[in-house]
Amino acid sequence: MAVGSLEVLRAIFGLEVDDSKFEPSLRKAEEHVERTADGIEKKFSAMGVAIAAGISLTVLHSLERAIATTAKWTEEMGTLAGRMGMATKEASALIGVMERFNIDSRTAQFSMAMLSNEIRQTTESLDPFRTRLGQVFGTLRDTNGQVMTLGQVLDLAREKVGQATTELEKLQIAQALVGTRMGGRLLEILKMNNEEWARHSSEVNTADE
Repeated sequence: MAVGSLEVLRAIFGLEVDDSKFEPSLRKAEEHVERTADGIEKKFSAMGVAIAAGISLTVLHSLERAIATTAKWTEEMGTLAGRMGMATKEASALIGVMERFNIDSRTAQFSMAMLSNEIRQTTESLDPFRTRLGQVFGTLRDTNGQVMTLGQVLDLAREKVGQATTELEKLQIAQALVGTRMGGRLLEILKMNNEEWARHSSEVNTADE
């Protein structure tokens, strides 16, 4: 590179340069550039390794959180299913369907736990027809006198909503089921017919497998 640089100087400017003094300086400059380039390459190589290591740790931590979250979710579903008198898979599908309709998991679980408690209070009441649920849904017992599960109560609610002729009547049924605030949010789910409900539940179960 040094000799080539001198030739350029001679060709452009017509200068005569003392090679013995000029070439060592150019060589030193070239060596410095090469060292700097090597340093940059090594630095970025090390940076690449650090970035890769960081990404790997992030992925591992994400996996750990995902496993912990799944375990916690399974435990919560088991507990909730027990309260609702449903199988864990059925309870999980119910919460999953509610999430599809923009009801977050915590709110869905809380509202269903409250509904389970309301069902118990209604069936244990001396006069179930005076309770909030009983006024709209009756004794909440099947033809054999057995207490309905939460799933059966929801089916009954969907049936009544399907029979209602006005939007106000449908809203009142939903509000009687889960309260004023939650009723409006649950209404779209209660409007589903059996085929729609089965399709959503099946899709949620398939996604969880």
